[in-house]
Amino acid sequence: MSESFKENYLTFSGRLNRKKYFMQIFTVGVVFGLAAAILSFVVSTYLSATGANDSLTTVNEACITFLAILSLPFIASLYIRRLHDFNFKGWWMIIGLILYFPIPVIFSLCLLSIKGTKGENRFGKDPLAKQQRIMTTNS
Repeated sequence: MSESFKENYLTFSGRLNRKKYFMQIFTVGVVFGLAAAILSFVVSTYLSATGANDSLTTVNEACITFLAILSLPFIASLYIRRLHDFNFKGWWMIIGLILYFPIPVIFSLCLLSIKGTKGENRFGKDPLAKQQRIMTTNS
């Protein structure tokens, strides 16, 4: 596994700005969504060919559940590093797991739209600081 992949998707330390968070969450969603569609198609085709149509829905649900569980470490890594950008511990992610529909959705939208802590915090340097320095030196 490449270091870049581990650094972007499987590390739980450091900070992640809004743009990178959105792009990486989008990438994870597309990759696992396509995998679920392909797996579902292959399983459906196989079950239809063998005449086991009555178990088709159950098997498709099992495949999608398996892929959703498989995507959890990637999503958790991104979510936790985005929380770190707000100077919150990763344990705040539990809000999305234990509360009902509206609160986690609002919380996730906040992660996408609100700028993180400016400057260095206890989880590392500001991920935008490097970009801001480049912009000021080019002006």
